[in-house]
Amino acid sequence: MYPQAVVLICVEEHLLRKVMLAAREQGMTNGEYVFIYPNLMPSPNWERLWYDNNYTEENNAAAMDAYRPLVQVSPELGHSGRLFGNVNS
Repeated sequence: MYPQAVVLICVEEHLLRKVMLAAREQGMTNGEYVFIYPNLMPSPNWERLWYDNNYTEENNAAAMDAYRPLVQVSPELGHSGRLFGNVNS
């Protein structure tokens, strides 16, 4: 199954988790959509953007699942597919 739609996400990094969890709740992370996140200034934890110490492991697991269709694009990093299984160019 190939994605049928592309969603460009233009939010500050601290809001990305909320956006992706909301997309998951709406059933948008099932493979029909791919999310592109241009990140001009990636944080040191760019490989684990989904993880937040302030949330439970269950919530972090839901966030990790929500981030699966996210592609982060950065001038410094190239691009990464799944944030926890990076493919750099």
